[in-house]
Amino acid sequence: MPLHAEILQTPALAFAGGEKYIVYELHLTSFYPGSIILQKIEVLSAANSQKPLFEYCDQILARNLKYIASSPDPLAPRTLDYGRRAVLFAWVPVNKRSPIPSAIMHRLTVLVGNRVEPVKMLTGQKKINRGF
Repeated sequence: MPLHAEILQTPALAFAGGEKYIVYELHLTSFYPGSIILQKIEVLSAANSQKPLFEYCDQILARNLKYIASSPDPLAPRTLDYGRRAVLFAWVPVNKRSPIPSAIMHRLTVLVGNRVEPVKMLTGQKKINRGF
């Protein structure tokens, strides 16, 4: 897959408004010579990748993506062209009834070039800094 996904800093637990969140930045860089459209980013527990902890898609995904050294195309805010880098600023709510995962990973669903069918890819695992 010509899309590089990387978490530079260890995800950490944060508390806001009485709720717990897993907070981090997911950096995405396209190495495809055309366009890649980000359809969905699922945050998964590394221990159980079947049910997502949280999903970023549509307007939620577009609002949380920030582009490095450029602005998104207002008509295609989830598109990465060749060499373009975007950062997903993730605040993943932690369900009070579920254990906090020790590590997370991501399932990305993208459209590549002129392909009709979406392509899915899994990222590697990243441990969570529980900090307490």
